[in-house]
This record gives sequence, C-alpha cells and structure tokens, in this order.
Amino acid sequence: MEIALDYPSSQSAEITANAIRPEMRQGFEKRSESSMNINKNILSLKVNAKDKTALKASFNVFMRLVILVDKLIESGGISNDR
Repeated sequence: MEIALDYPSSQSAEITANAIRPEMRQGFEKRSESSMNINKNILSLKVNAKDKTALKASFNVFMRLVILVDKLIESGGISNDR
C-alpha cells in the first residue's frame, strides 16, 4: 500500500518525515516493511506486509503519527528550526 501526502510546503513534508523516520527504523512489525520518499512537498509512504492484519496495523501507526505531526504543525507546536 502506498500513499502520497501533498503538503503546503516542502518544509512541512520534511518535518513530518523527520518525525516518523525513527518509527520506520525500529522495524516494530516483523511482518511488514515500510519506506518513505520526499519529492518537494510530496511525502510518499509505502508499506508492504505479509498479511492484511500486519498491513493495517503498520499503516495505522504511520497515519496516526502523520495526523499528530500535522496537528502540531498547524498549532505552531513544531517547526523545522534546529
């Protein structure tokens, strides 16, 4: 399953990618693999899984994180400032 998220700016896409990247590295779900790509303001997430249950679980984790980060960006609670 792959989803492309269209952000208002490349900075917002990068903020989201940086926030979810640690989860992708953990390999928390042994039955699935995930990858991420950024092209300007488009963040693409791809999840491959051995079964539907693992696909749903992995995809839901990433979407919850994306939603959380989006809310934080909108509220001004997170930025790309280092």
